[in-house]
Amino acid sequence: MQQAWNRTHAEQPLVQQPQAEVVHFAEYLCTCLPHGALVLDAGCGRGRNARHLCKLGFAVCACDLSPSAIAIAQQQTASAHFQVADLTHLPYPDNYFAASVCSRVLPYHTKSDLVRSLGELWRVLQPDGKLYLDLLDCTDAEYGKGTEIESHTFLDEGQVPIHFCTRAEIEDMLKGFRIEYEARLVQGSNRVVWEFWLSKGTLP
Repeated sequence: MQQAWNRTHAEQPLVQQPQAEVVHFAEYLCTCLPHGALVLDAGCGRGRNARHLCKLGFAVCACDLSPSAIAIAQQQTASAHFQVADLTHLPYPDNYFAASVCSRVLPYHTKSDLVRSLGELWRVLQPDGKLYLDLLDCTDAEYGKGTEIESHTFLDEGQVPIHFCTRAEIEDMLKGFRIEYEARLVQGSNRVVWEFWLSKGTLP
């Protein structure tokens, strides 16, 4: 997985602008968190969203599985604390962050690793901490492409697993969170994405 993401970050052009969905979530964070609040960009890639969060006055930690991506992110944004880390084993204390962004990351896991990553995000958030995440729907145009390795999970050409979710599955996975906002979005060439703004609740 790490090698696959290193190749991806090496081959794709560097994008400076933050993702529009994260910009909207960050505007929401500005209304409910104090200046300087500690925010995690989990699966930060080359740091474009972390850079935006820093500009808004948040104290930002950011991590990614790819050392290549982290090296580029560190060059682009000196004010954030970057490190290489796996979402399934986040290197942060319990109840540490006021909020977290996890954009375009969670679908690229097996189901068990996706659930484990959600558990780690829940663990490191403070009580009532805020979380942005997105997931791919089973009606997405890419569903079924590649080798199926488990229900709703397929290996792409780079041997990266992609998990697609049903709505019932999502409800089960998010039981430890309160849903503040959700949207089912159709993007580009029939990408079907679930977008969530969540608050940390109690585990069932």
